[in-house]
Amino acid sequence: VRHICNVNVQPLADKLLKLNNGNMTELFTNEYQQQHGNGIITARKGVATKIKPGCTSMQFIFSSRDAMAVYQFPWLQEWLPLLQSQILEPLGIPLNKIIRMMFAFMPGDGASRINFHRDKNPWVGTSHRVHIPILTNHRVFFLTELYNRHTDTDAVLRIKSLPGDVYEFNNAMPHAVRNLGVGRVHLILDWVEDPEVNPLFGFMPKHNVTLRPGESCAQLMGKTYLTCDGDGGDGADFTDYDYEEEEEKEASITHPEANSQGNTAG
Repeated sequence: VRHICNVNVQPLADKLLKLNNGNMTELFTNEYQQQHGNGIITARKGVATKIKPGCTSMQFIFSSRDAMAVYQFPWLQEWLPLLQSQILEPLGIPLNKIIRMMFAFMPGDGASRINFHRDKNPWVGTSHRVHIPILTNHRVFFLTELYNRHTDTDAVLRIKSLPGDVYEFNNAMPHAVRNLGVGRVHLILDWVEDPEVNPLFGFMPKHNVTLRPGESCAQLMGKTYLTCDGDGGDGADFTDYDYEEEEEKEASITHPEANSQGNTAG
C-alpha cells in the first residue's frame, strides 16, 4: 500500500449526488444504468454473491482477462472531463494507459461486504491498482493482509483514507472491506506503464471497443473477451448461462470472514 497524493474529488462527489436525487443504491444498479444509456456487465454472480455481496459498480473502462482488449463504456464520455481535470491529469495518467476504471459502490450499515480475496488473472500482474475515495466515512474498514518475513507471520492492516486520498494498492494481496457507516464510493482504476509494449502480453491492447448505450456484456466460461449483445463482443446468448464457477477465477476467496481489527495506515 502506498499513499501517492491528495486530489480534489468534490466536483465528482457533487455530480454523483445530483444524479437520481442522490439515490446511490438505485443509481448503481444495472437496470438504472442500462435504462439511462450506460453499458453494463452481467454474469458476475460468483463474485457478487460469494465475494462482494451487496456491492455494485459504474463501469467506465473494462478489459478482457488478458488485457488484450479494452472496452469503453458510454458514460465515460459524460464523466471524462471531470475525471481528466480532477484525477488523471494531476496523476499524470493518460487515458490510453488505463485498462479498467469504475466507481465502486458499497451501501452502508452492513448491507454490503467484500470478503477476503485476491484478484487474479493476468491483467493484475501487469497493472497498477489505484483507489481514490470519492464518498466515504470513518466507519469504512479497508483491510489487507501483509506478510512479515522477519516474524514469518501475517498481519492485518487497516487502510484509512479520506476523500481525495490517492493510494496504490496491490490487489493480488488478500484484502477485504466492511462499511458500517453511510454509502461509500471509490474510483478504482488500473493502469499500465506502457500501453504499447507490455512485457507480459507484448503489444497491448490489441482491441479497443466502444460499447453502445444500453449494451449488455458478460464474461463467460472459456471466454477471454467479453460477450456482448451488440458489436462489442461475439453476440452469444448468455441470458441463462451458468457462469458462477468461471467468475471465481476472477477473484479467489482466501478467508471466509474479515474483522474490523488490525493496524492502521494512512
